[in-house]
Amino acid sequence: VLPDCYKGEIERDYNIRVAKERGYLCLDRRNVFLRGNQIEVCDLLTNKNQFIHIKHWSSSSTLSHLFSQARVSAETLQNDRDFRERVSKLIGKCAPAFNTIIDHSDINPDDFQIIYAIIFPGDKPIHQRLPFFSKLNMMNHAKGLKVLGFKVFKARIPLVDTVQVAVLT
Repeated sequence: VLPDCYKGEIERDYNIRVAKERGYLCLDRRNVFLRGNQIEVCDLLTNKNQFIHIKHWSSSSTLSHLFSQARVSAETLQNDRDFRERVSKLIGKCAPAFNTIIDHSDINPDDFQIIYAIIFPGDKPIHQRLPFFSKLNMMNHAKGLKVLGFKVFKARIPLVDTVQVAVLT
């Protein structure tokens, strides 16, 4: 369960806020360069080996980017030692306490969770709200990650008007 996102709060600000509130590592826009390509590992990394990929739902293409980004990151993490070393170095530079998450020599995908987190208003669950082709796209990417041994989850992040404040009487 991830906290609500506030209307007007951009993804970057949301990720920074949640990282501070929850003790996660914000890797949003901290790309790893590998053979001429830039790969974003994830938006948020938890100390429980959860790679959280977050997008505001604005279009089907935005969701396609989310699903592809998560899969490319996870597949490259599993299959490329150089990438693992670069990710480990990035993590160590940003937050040494998280540095033990990635083993340079190899990883066991079963130890990791890949989470697709989508920000949108309303109360409908993701599976009821997504258009058919986005559902199919998410399902195909998730199946590919599961075949590799990763655990895959989805999370809905409610988009709300304002901060809810409880009044004590």
